[in-house]
Amino acid sequence: MIARAARFTLATATIAAGSFGVGCSDDAPDATPTSSTTTTEPGKRITQEQAGVLADVQLKNYQAGGARITASVPYGVATFHLTGQVDYQLGAGRLTITPEATSSGTGPTGPSVDETPFDVVFGGETVLEQVPNLAALLAAANRSPANWVARPLDPTSSPLDIVISIIATASSIQRDNPVLLLSKGTTWLRSDRLADHPVDVYRLGRTVYWVGCDDGMLYRIEASLSATGSTATIDLRDHGPRTIEAPATGDVVDLSSVTDLYSAARSAGGSTTTVK
Repeated sequence: MIARAARFTLATATIAAGSFGVGCSDDAPDATPTSSTTTTEPGKRITQEQAGVLADVQLKNYQAGGARITASVPYGVATFHLTGQVDYQLGAGRLTITPEATSSGTGPTGPSVDETPFDVVFGGETVLEQVPNLAALLAAANRSPANWVARPLDPTSSPLDIVISIIATASSIQRDNPVLLLSKGTTWLRSDRLADHPVDVYRLGRTVYWVGCDDGMLYRIEASLSATGSTATIDLRDHGPRTIEAPATGDVVDLSSVTDLYSAARSAGGSTTTVK
């Protein structure tokens, strides 16, 4: 199931969703985990030196091996919080998704969104999704119980899958093309600090990248999602090798074999909103 994700570069990325140096200012304010960069913030066109720094980002991620992931994705009446690990060299990862109802998604009797956490394991073009209540529904239908569904990765219609694609493809086995990054109008927005780490903040199209000044590592991605009108914030920490644990084969069924039960299982907890 877990296969290396397709080649992706910053220079070719599109999310449907005076002179200055590379170094950061020591007195830049510390950014909070929820702070974001608006797409209208003015910037300055990057220099050749900065293009070189950005061109190395995905290769550095690959060489590091992996990272710890935390992310938030506003979607309708809920925000989906993601925590987990990614193996950059394999292009795979495992995330726990925790829905949280916003004020607009909370009624007089409680949240209208099922806030039960669930896991996803991704690799290549496949997502293994843990589906609460699926095993009970399968057993009631006299079918072998399973807790996970294997489905195709679908970033064209799922905000969750867009974020998974961004995470999985944020590495490369080769250096990006700095000339293309320059020609795409990439801009430097500011120096900042993130978790007390000095970073330079760059924008390419609708995506913002927070890159370490001292190590050139990627620490945050902010992706504007056109499908939801919101911004997904993805933080990457503790860069290093990771091992991704996948569910047992016997506990996974293909979506095509449980299409009749999948939606019912996803909504059995009372949710009126899913990430799909």
